[in-house]
Amino acid sequence: MAVPPLCAKDTHPVSALGRLFRMTTVRIFRPSLLTIPSMIIRKIFKIRDKIPDTLPHAHLYLEDVQQITNILLEATAPVLTKFHEEAKVVYRAGDLQMDSIDDLRALGGSATDFQVSVGSRSLYNTVQMRGHLEPQIRLYSMGQQESLTVHAKLEAIFDHRRLTIKNAIFHGPRWNAIFRLPEWLKWLAYVAILVFPTLFSRVVAHIHSLSRVVRIGPTFFVCYWIFVALLGFIYFWPSRVSLVQSYESAARRKAFVAIVLLVTVAVVAGAIRLLFRHLFR
Repeated sequence: MAVPPLCAKDTHPVSALGRLFRMTTVRIFRPSLLTIPSMIIRKIFKIRDKIPDTLPHAHLYLEDVQQITNILLEATAPVLTKFHEEAKVVYRAGDLQMDSIDDLRALGGSATDFQVSVGSRSLYNTVQMRGHLEPQIRLYSMGQQESLTVHAKLEAIFDHRRLTIKNAIFHGPRWNAIFRLPEWLKWLAYVAILVFPTLFSRVVAHIHSLSRVVRIGPTFFVCYWIFVALLGFIYFWPSRVSLVQSYESAARRKAFVAIVLLVTVAVVAGAIRLLFRHLFR
């Protein structure tokens, strides 16, 4: 590429060099080249620009299920009206299938495998709780704008009942990309987590300058496995639907907390009593 002649302000060698540098960098780092790494990353992790199909981890109740049903009915009815059909509501809790909120209330308990389906024949828009995985939404026969609107309404419900700690760690497009990785790569990551403490301790032992600063002992292994176990506990904590109203669950929760508090106080008081007996006998 020919370099245009220097203007008056570029007669100074420093300014001329700066002008040439700017022209060269613009030529080399043009936008098309800058987008290549991001395109490669998006291709590897399969992160595509599309309508979101997942929702935050949450603990829902019957009133939330009713709101989800109303949103899906409102979105599905116009589509089915064109075919002169009526929308049908189907609830599935585990292997059981029901068609009303009253049936769910009569069933009671809670479910981590739960699905709300609204539609007719083979066309059903669904929201599904999938245990420890992110809840999933499937919308059919809708435009992009309509689908985004429905997703936003549903996300507001799930955000209100969100599992705060789990969503802070295991929610978002990056985790979705990791979940879509091949199974062999996931197993390789699991093996790496298992052998990491041993490999790390051996590497430190062979590097004398590092072994003087870092001491690998039982404390390191205990802390590492406690950390891994804590992450595993949070990851496998499932999203669920309690088949009761939220105020009923709140009353039960208060009673449970009161019982736990009484038991804790009794245990601590007993431990203090034994300690004083041991010290002042």
